[in-house]
Amino acid sequence: MWGRYVVLPLTGAVIGWITNVLAIKLLFRPYKPIRIPIINYKIQGLIPKRREDVIVSVSEVIERELLSAQDIIAYLKSEHLMEDFSQVIIDSVQRKVEEKIPAFIFGKIREAVLDVINEYLQREIPLALEQMVSELSVLFEKRIKPAEIIRDKLNAFSLEQFERLVLQVARQELKHIEYLGGVLGFLIGIGQALVLSFL
Repeated sequence: MWGRYVVLPLTGAVIGWITNVLAIKLLFRPYKPIRIPIINYKIQGLIPKRREDVIVSVSEVIERELLSAQDIIAYLKSEHLMEDFSQVIIDSVQRKVEEKIPAFIFGKIREAVLDVINEYLQREIPLALEQMVSELSVLFEKRIKPAEIIRDKLNAFSLEQFERLVLQVARQELKHIEYLGGVLGFLIGIGQALVLSFL
């Protein structure tokens, strides 16, 4: 009698776990349709079957919720990035100027010339860069569509690569689903054992 309180829960746990493992596998496998001759039914993994729809949905969600064109523009206009860009340009121009100053200009005069140029660059480059980024932002917002870029990238993946990508992102959650199947199967087994004990 007491054996059923061990056997049924353990059997239920194993069945529940295996069922969820298979269900997760069937999200991707088989990659290509397999026809069952007698009943004329085709079996194919859910994601390979609806790959285009999945890719479009994922791309649109990422653009809408995570990385829109406006987000990228805001980052490009951020203070720390603008300062970094300005300094890179200033340093590059200063090096070129130093290379072009004639050799006969040296000593204090050379330093004075470089100081004047440096002051001009420090004042004008950030303003010019800000204007340039603003103009580019308008063009960027019209031309660059993150969803299209993401969609093209995902479409370039093979089904095997796409599966690996999904598993890398959701591995922990999928493992929880597998374990949950075992837990639910165990609880159902206990319920069955209790029902049988009253029959």
